[in-house]
Formats: sequence, C-alpha cells, structure tokens
Amino acid sequence: MKLSPHLYRFVLVALFAFFIDLITTETRGQNLSGRFFNYKSEQGLIDNSVRCFAKDKNGFLWIGTENGLSCFDGLRFKNYVFNPGDSNSIPGNTIRDLYVDSKNNLWITTFDNGLCRRNYITGKFERFLHNNSKPNSIANNSTMCVIEDDSGYIWVTLWNKGIDKFDEKQNALEHYAFDDKSIKGLNLDRKSTRLNSSHRT
Repeated sequence: MKLSPHLYRFVLVALFAFFIDLITTETRGQNLSGRFFNYKSEQGLIDNSVRCFAKDKNGFLWIGTENGLSCFDGLRFKNYVFNPGDSNSIPGNTIRDLYVDSKNNLWITTFDNGLCRRNYITGKFERFLHNNSKPNSIANNSTMCVIEDDSGYIWVTLWNKGIDKFDEKQNALEHYAFDDKSIKGLNLDRKSTRLNSSHRT
C-alpha cells in the first residue's frame, strides 16, 4: 500500500516520538550520557536567537526567535515570517512567548505587533491589534506572556499596560489595569484558579 505524503509524515513523526519516549523512559533516573543535538539555522531553524518554545498535542515543537517562528516535526523545520502583503502571516518576527491552549491553538506574543493565534484547524494566523476606536481591542501591541486558565480564558500581559483577558465566545478582550505596570509573567494557581503576577524578566 502506497502512503500519501501526509500520512507518511505522520508515521515518521509518530515513530520518532515513540523512540524518544522509549529512550527517555528507559534512562529516567539514571546518569545520562546520551547525545545532545544542536540545531541552528544551518539545519533549517529560522534564527539562532531562540526566545521561547511550546509543544502542541500533535508533537510538533514551535520555536519563537528574534526573527520569526519555526515548527519542528522531528525531522525538518517549517518557518514562518511576517509578510506585509499577507494578512494571514504572523504579525511580527520578534516573538516573546508561545502557548498552546486546550484546543491546540498556538498563541504568540510579539515585541510590538500585538497578539496572534494560529488556528489549529485552518492553520491560519489571526492577529489581535490595538485599535483606538475599538474598546474591546487589545490595550497594547507590546505583548509579553500568555496563558490559559481552567475556564478557557486567555490571559496576556502587556508592557506597561497591565493584563488583558480574551473571551473566545464574545471574541473580545477585557482590560485590567494595575498600579504596578512592570508585570512580565503569569502563574496559574490551579487550586483556586487565580492568576498571580510575577516579575520574571
């Protein structure tokens, strides 16, 4: 039986994940002397200045850098950069944080180009930008960290502007201002579903 390219790639990724899991299971708790692989732009990574990464439910590793976004399937990289002529591209190349939510959507914060969500179903990137004429738009385009709470709300910290909460059902953002405007991180308290601010740099 001849496999389609999509199914062939899926089988390769599944086998890769299986063997990695097998190796880590067998070596867990032991002194490891295995090999570490250093992936750089020469191997296909979009840029060597890596800032963050996140793994989705399909096993793909998303890597945010100073100059774009990479997706690694265990064999090769697929790269994404801002394209001013394409509204479905990422909004900016300087990526600060990545987060995969409960629906397997990828959230991206950028230096000065707002918040972005990659739709898991369509593969398209949706931008959330500040708009003075829209009170429910994001309060600041300089986004920092992003996380999802147990109720499905997406929280994002903003540089010198506090925190925004995204309600997917309303497709709107609600802003929370703070006297201390230097918040750079979020921690989720699972016991009480509260969001606690931290001053991670």
